[in-house]
Amino acid sequence: MKFLKLTLRFILFYSFFMLFTQQHFAQTSKIEKLSKLLSTEKTDSNRVTLLWQLAEQYQAFKPDTSLQLAQEALLLAQRIKFTEGESRSLALLATSQYFLGNYPKALDNYILKLKIEEKRNSPRNYASALNNIGLTYIFLEDYINAREYLYRADSLVNVTGGKTKEELKYKIEVNIGETYYRMKIPDSAFKYFNSALRVANFSKDSAAMGAAILGKANVFALENETQKSLRFYSDAYSLLKEGSDAD
Repeated sequence: MKFLKLTLRFILFYSFFMLFTQQHFAQTSKIEKLSKLLSTEKTDSNRVTLLWQLAEQYQAFKPDTSLQLAQEALLLAQRIKFTEGESRSLALLATSQYFLGNYPKALDNYILKLKIEEKRNSPRNYASALNNIGLTYIFLEDYINAREYLYRADSLVNVTGGKTKEELKYKIEVNIGETYYRMKIPDSAFKYFNSALRVANFSKDSAAMGAAILGKANVFALENETQKSLRFYSDAYSLLKEGSDAD
């Protein structure tokens, strides 16, 4: 059953790969527009914004280019003491490093972003930073720290509620489920994947439903329940494909 145990990292990269062709022309147009604006912009704060927006367009398919742009944005934001720009640039820098597989560096920059957000009044940004740190710890195979940061993120979105909970609850619960799955604690993993699936069902997000069901399939595989895992993998594939087509 080992070959069936798809990892969260594979699914993230697979999803971006499936979307690449469909998004390519739209991205190219946006990249050209942002590059043109950047070439004539003189105000430093606006240049920071354009740089991180440009980095955002490149991160899925050219993370090395995204990394360079994010670094340039960060240095300029720090020089002019533009806190919002610094926070955004750190997030994009970390995400680019994450896509390049440099998890230690990604973790360092996510933590720097968290320190900035600790001083700002944005529970959504703070919870997002906690979640990203937790996810990075998963790939570093430090599941104790992953669980700690993800629990903190989960508690914060529950208290905050509203759009913050609506946007982040699913992502956090899938990550907690993945943590327990990798820790080989199937009962807890199944609980969080089930909870994430309920959130995804409510939002009618096919890709999200597929990822949660994939998590459940992995748990069944972990428990050597072959027929159940195959059925859930099939359901997950159909939903993930449907979600990618819709996107």
